[in-house]
Amino acid sequence: MCDARCSAPLEHHGDMLLLTDIYCMYNRARGTDLVSPDDVLAACRELERLRLGMKLRRFNTGVLVVQSSNHNPDAVVARLLRLLQTRAFIDGTFVATAWKVSLPVAQEHLQVLPPLACCGACGGVVCLAVTRLTTMHGDGPGC
Repeated sequence: MCDARCSAPLEHHGDMLLLTDIYCMYNRARGTDLVSPDDVLAACRELERLRLGMKLRRFNTGVLVVQSSNHNPDAVVARLLRLLQTRAFIDGTFVATAWKVSLPVAQEHLQVLPPLACCGACGGVVCLAVTRLTTMHGDGPGC
């Protein structure tokens, strides 16, 4: 099921794609004789074992993605902090648009930031600037 055609979309979308997106892309390319979601899941479970440079990952929220084996959470944090240098706050919608990833993936990326980066009162909006803390909400830790 997976060959070099898989890595190009993965690279284009920040080395991570939702399993549902992969299912849709694969069946759209097939046109007829579609595969089931269970077949796609079973195939993706084998990616790491087959050493195809990708692996299936389940986030704590239950979101399933296929990500590059080279995916580096520290690099994600660095990219997020660079975004915060230009804005007072970021949220999942902004990250999804800026990085051309789906909203659930963007929200998962925001979860890798240190705990003080989000006060919780802001509904998932990260309001920690690199050089200063904003006073957007004032009542949460770090805000």
